[in-house]
Amino acid sequence: MPLTIENKKVNIQGEIPVNIIAQDDGTFMADCPELDLFSWGDNIDEAIQCFDEVLELFLRDIISRNVAVQVLGEFGWKIIEDNTEINIIPPFVVKTIKTSLSNLLLNTKNPVKYA
Repeated sequence: MPLTIENKKVNIQGEIPVNIIAQDDGTFMADCPELDLFSWGDNIDEAIQCFDEVLELFLRDIISRNVAVQVLGEFGWKIIEDNTEINIIPPFVVKTIKTSLSNLLLNTKNPVKYA
């Protein structure tokens, strides 16, 4: 069933990054900061499958409650609307970086101090 808002077809375009993070207990977390969504699985494939289900439920929920434009707009998504369609485009991730927390904490002029 196509997603609609006020009888307008909703097109959700583009890609969003999902981080797969190994947990200490051997499970995996799929994390999407662009939507503040996450899921877990016993393996990577299960974490991704669960994330896909969470994402679909989230999108269907905000669309059914007629708050998709507001919610996704608050997350920085671009909303392009005309008389027949609403196109929703995720924010463009320019670059994902990794930083060493130990270097950040140890090599600063004002190191973090714990009480």
